[in-house]
Amino acid sequence: MKYREDVDLAREQELHSDFWRAMIALESTTHRFEGITESVWGIIHSFSIPPASNLMGNGR
Repeated sequence: MKYREDVDLAREQELHSDFWRAMIALESTTHRFEGITESVWGIIHSFSIPPASNLMGNGR
């Protein structure tokens, strides 16, 4: 089966407008994986994760 970018883009738009609309309205974000390492790191860095010292409580 031949890759069709237009089909992928249409499906992505459908997901945004139909299935994910409520989450996006509440400030959720979506990211597209592009099949390369840099894409993965971009997705990982989009998460808000507190530093490990904050997870332990009171810096202990």
